Amino acid sequence: MQAAFSQKAGYLTDPYRLFYLKGIPQKEIPFHYHDFHKLLFLLDGQIQYHLEGRTLSLLPGDILLIGAGQLHRPSFEGSLSYERMILYLSPGDFAGLLRQERTSSSIQKQEKTSQEKTSFPDLLDCFTEGNQSSGNLLRPAGPDAQVFQALAKELIREQKRPDDYAVLYERLKVTELMITVNRSLKNTDPVLTEEACPHPTISRCMDYVSQHLSEETLCIEDIAKAVFLSKSYLMHLFKEQTGYSLGDYIAKKRLFLANQLLQAGHSVTEACYQSGYRNYSAFYYAYKKRYHVSPAGETKGVQNIHNE
Repeated sequence: MQAAFSQKAGYLTDPYRLFYLKGIPQKEIPFHYHDFHKLLFLLDGQIQYHLEGRTLSLLPGDILLIGAGQLHRPSFEGSLSYERMILYLSPGDFAGLLRQERTSSSIQKQEKTSQEKTSFPDLLDCFTEGNQSSGNLLRPAGPDAQVFQALAKELIREQKRPDDYAVLYERLKVTELMITVNRSLKNTDPVLTEEACPHPTISRCMDYVSQHLSEETLCIEDIAKAVFLSKSYLMHLFKEQTGYSLGDYIAKKRLFLANQLLQAGHSVTEACYQSGYRNYSAFYYAYKKRYHVSPAGETKGVQNIHNE
């Protein structure tokens, strides 16, 4: 069955959101993307994720890193059980939360020169590195696997605690989880299953789009030349492999880029031109149709949520 390009649902208004889910959804989840990062920790069962032209087979203990804007959907065929922990992370707000905590800690009492010498790594780097390496899938082993399992149990347990300390403790454990993911990613080769590149042409096509997205002249003809296929065959192949047209893919990627630029504080004009539009009227119409708000009315920090 070909998957339609879904509309996004719900909102992420916090720096992060944590979910513990068990069981298989009653209906098929279509291809979609988020304006935020997503970490999925598979606790039990087997599942496949179709991610940007690749298919990744997950086993219990695997951690899947899905960056903001990456098209994906899960496939549940043959799964008897499916238990997972899902963490959504707002690119700007989560980093801001950590900066706020450092400012309110003992660092605030130190001399200014000491503060300037203090450097903290970005805990969301793992999503960028995962995308660049085409890895996305982390499969911890040995002591690392035990650490991740222990963290998952603590996070699930804290969600059930009613006391006033649960939120603070959960925040500490989420931070610890992200530190551990980044460390493991640097010390572990990305996992590529046999199905990781079912059609390399699609991956090359998506890479080309990402590299030229801000260019007004980006067109299907140039993409077809870059991957050495005819335009008609490439359009057929892309639709067959992903379930949506190449033109829709480019359009939605541009709108996502524009949304990210607006979220980061860029002007509407900058977002329009830097996402490949040269006609403001066309940009305004497309953006409002997609996000149900005008570009000028975009609210920073409010991000859409999808359960999977």
